[in-house]
Amino acid sequence: NAPSYYRDSCMARNVDFISKTFSNNGKILYCAHNGHVQYGKQLGTKTAGTFIKEMQKDQFYNIGVEFGEYRFRSLIWSSKDKKYLMNINSITSLKRNSLGEDLKGIKGESFYIDFKRSDKDKIFKSLFEQTKPVFYVGWLFSPGYEKDFYEKKALSSLYDGLFYIQKSSETTLIQK
Repeated sequence: NAPSYYRDSCMARNVDFISKTFSNNGKILYCAHNGHVQYGKQLGTKTAGTFIKEMQKDQFYNIGVEFGEYRFRSLIWSSKDKKYLMNINSITSLKRNSLGEDLKGIKGESFYIDFKRSDKDKIFKSLFEQTKPVFYVGWLFSPGYEKDFYEKKALSSLYDGLFYIQKSSETTLIQK
């Protein structure tokens, strides 16, 4: 039950230690939820991405992921069972004027964009430099409360690049 900024600072210190101790040329791939890897704050607390950037300076490249349609597994609190239950959720329509809704209109199943090296034309600026609602889904999700999972952010201020995938599917659990 440690505060999330403490957890994120520990994640960042581990990434820094691993990159300096166990990797060739300090290069590693670190994957985490967008809310952890982004720069700045997530829900009011400093993120692992911010801590890593402070430690690694320009040696850290931060990539976010955005989806057009979501299918994902998450935990949902069951009042009846008094515990968290695994659930598969689907979100097929995104909040009006959100980044996800705008990106869904782009032709193509998926793409990658490097914010630092991209030409800053009108389309880029309207999609990535304007503050828009961005959808965050984590391990805990409450169906029917989708609007609570949006934050207003400009994506180019949160990441160095972005992967966009039109449709996501839930993970497959591997049985022992």
